Amino acid sequence: MLWLCAACETADPVAPVATPPIPSTPTSYVTVSSEAPVVGSVITVVGNADRAGGTPYGSFTAHLAYDRTRLEFVDEVALGGGMRAIHVTPGVVAVAGAAPGADGFADGRLFAVRFRVIAAKPYSALSLRMDELNGVDFTSQLGRLAPRASIAVDASLK
Repeated sequence: MLWLCAACETADPVAPVATPPIPSTPTSYVTVSSEAPVVGSVITVVGNADRAGGTPYGSFTAHLAYDRTRLEFVDEVALGGGMRAIHVTPGVVAVAGAAPGADGFADGRLFAVRFRVIAAKPYSALSLRMDELNGVDFTSQLGRLAPRASIAVDASLK
């Protein structure tokens, strides 16, 4: 499988924020289930793309990078609204997805995975890179998308 890497990478991961700002332009970002998880706990990490009122997203490819000395991949979390395929290598989760119909990935959650925390500061290298993002009309949406430099916390994630 050939992966093309272009644009939309968060350069420097930063500390999580409890309340992310509402974007005025489409953004890609990571949401985590706990702001300060303890070693041994399992956390959920979600890759998101907020469309900010634009075209619904119909397909994507993305890479979630993580520090494998701090996090251990556990499994994928089933989300509705489309199909996804993941490939896990140490330090990277590659994901591709497609959602049929006019709604696409309506809620902006593209994929969700779980990790076991194996060391302190588990988010130190967590970053999302969108390689491809297309609207349900098959037009590329990458040019409209900006990476958010913060990690959002959503305690309702399981």
